Amino acid sequence: MNKRTYVILLAMVLVCITFVPAESIGQRQDGKIDSEYFISQPCASCTYINISVFTKEGIVLDNVPMVDNGTSWIYNFTPTTTLRHDVNGLGDINSIDDSFAFWFDVTLSGNQAGASAMAANFLLFLFISGLIIVILYLHSKIDYEKWYNKIVEKYEHRNPVKTFISGLGYTFMKDGFYTYYLLGWPLMMIVLDVAYTFNIASIYGLMLNVVDLYSVGLFIVGLVFVGSAYQFLKDTWDKFDNMKWGVSN
Repeated sequence: MNKRTYVILLAMVLVCITFVPAESIGQRQDGKIDSEYFISQPCASCTYINISVFTKEGIVLDNVPMVDNGTSWIYNFTPTTTLRHDVNGLGDINSIDDSFAFWFDVTLSGNQAGASAMAANFLLFLFISGLIIVILYLHSKIDYEKWYNKIVEKYEHRNPVKTFISGLGYTFMKDGFYTYYLLGWPLMMIVLDVAYTFNIASIYGLMLNVVDLYSVGLFIVGLVFVGSAYQFLKDTWDKFDNMKWGVSN
């Protein structure tokens, strides 16, 4: 497959991820993974309250006592997984043992994604997609030979600054690898943000590792680009000097 096919396939994947629906909001306020979450239960007449917490993976807390802070009973809990947490409790309400139950969701961000988050991700996706289309169009329309001749002309007129700037742009655009690699950065950040916002923990963990590796690659690609630009400018200057056939002004 050519580069355009890869770009189109990547765009389709991003569209699908962007419209992943969020789960319904829980009975209690959502918790954030690896952050403090206060499980609370009001009961002015209780002398004790014990709770148990469950997820679909099993028991998280088993019949632990809550603490009376004067206005309600609380338990300081730090969730370590992004799942629904069911809380079952037992207390002596008005000296009579009684039970209660509620549940809350734990997400990556501590909040469920809403319509505004979906709209923001979609607009960002449209912007990056438009940028890709513009780059693809430019790659197909640029006359690189004419551009190269202009660079030689700038050097001929002893304008090293313009020659250097034009040479960087020429090297960057002529070798599409640099362009697509840099465009891959914002695309991956969109996927990472979508996974974070919509609590897609499996994709979020994977993308964190991918972004780390990509960041290292970005540094390496930058060094390769600098080397390529330097070699291009050196070859251009050498070629122009050879064109003078050793005749000095």
